[in-house]
Amino acid sequence: MAARESTSSSQPDRNSAAQAPSSPTPQLSGAPAADGSELAMLPEYLRGLIRNLQRIMSVVIVSVAALEHQNADVDSDVAHVLRSYAGNKLYGEIESAGKLLKALERASRPPAE
Repeated sequence: MAARESTSSSQPDRNSAAQAPSSPTPQLSGAPAADGSELAMLPEYLRGLIRNLQRIMSVVIVSVAALEHQNADVDSDVAHVLRSYAGNKLYGEIESAGKLLKALERASRPPAE
């Protein structure tokens, strides 16, 4: 289904409004860097990944709420599937990435003297 084009210049195009600006996530090449710079980038990369997953989670939450608000049988089934198989899985991945980030930050601290 094609999106309607906006006829008023005062209203933003629905497609452009839906595309939230995203913070650039550092790109990791996968190849080991001789200077260890990729290791230093890992915490920032994980923070960006967590932010992106949280944004996706927000979309799932809003979608579930909208589907439940419509109060149709099929919509509530779709909402259940989204909540169970997208929302719950995303939540678990966000939690795992957060734990990984904390572990990485602890490991990269200099030892206490």
